[in-house]
Amino acid sequence: MKKLHFLLFLGTMILWSGVSATATELVYQPVNPSFGGNPLNGSILMNAAVAQKDIDTGALSSRDPIEDFQNSLARRILNNLANQIVDTAFGGFDADLADGHYEFGDYSIDISGIGGDLVTVSITDIITGGTTTIEVPYY
Repeated sequence: MKKLHFLLFLGTMILWSGVSATATELVYQPVNPSFGGNPLNGSILMNAAVAQKDIDTGALSSRDPIEDFQNSLARRILNNLANQIVDTAFGGFDADLADGHYEFGDYSIDISGIGGDLVTVSITDIITGGTTTIEVPYY
């Protein structure tokens, strides 16, 4: 059995010794015709650049800085309110949240149950009338 394995190995080595490996150098070929690339790539690259320019300038010109400021302020207020609710429910030290009704922008927020078993937060979108109610238990 060992002789058979040895003969198979030796035969394989003899067969592979006849196969020669060839390799070539890697040659850099630029894509841009300005740097020696194929001249047929010019129109494709120019069309891609024009399309990107239109997208970039369109996105910047359509944004209203006042609207961005209002959205940023609304996010900060909601984030601060959420932090106070979590601090109150989980025994935070700076929990100065009180029951009440808060309105800003397009939202109306009612908070109740401070000091009970649950903090209930009702968020109403004034424009659509949609309401979301969140109950946070005390721990």
